[in-house]
Amino acid sequence: MLKLSVTRDPEGESGLNNIDVDSILMLDFAMSSDKVAVHTAEEIYFTVGTLKYWNKTLNNSGYRFGIADRSNCVNLEKIEVLDKTLKIAYFEKDFTSKSKRCMIARYRFKEVAESLMLVNPNIIITASESLY
Repeated sequence: MLKLSVTRDPEGESGLNNIDVDSILMLDFAMSSDKVAVHTAEEIYFTVGTLKYWNKTLNNSGYRFGIADRSNCVNLEKIEVLDKTLKIAYFEKDFTSKSKRCMIARYRFKEVAESLMLVNPNIIITASESLY
């Protein structure tokens, strides 16, 4: 199992932690810290680099990540539900307003949906009302 070295805080004061790449739901660019935020189901970690770099590196390591928009990269294998109305990917089937989610750019939605169908042909695609 491949590990990724991350920190619990953007400044690196907590030192390094190694997390399983399989546990990553998504990556996003945290402008306030100029770092990449690494989201798992329970935590948010930080690393250096760009989303483009991490997307390419993780895909070349056997994982299936996709650029969702200019500031989000999503682990396609972790998406359970795709909302085609709101352009949101959810990481659990029974999602709530507090569930982790990833916004998908309108112009990238078709590409992400097609990639998801290859990874998970049983993906749930909904056209729901907003939970907010």
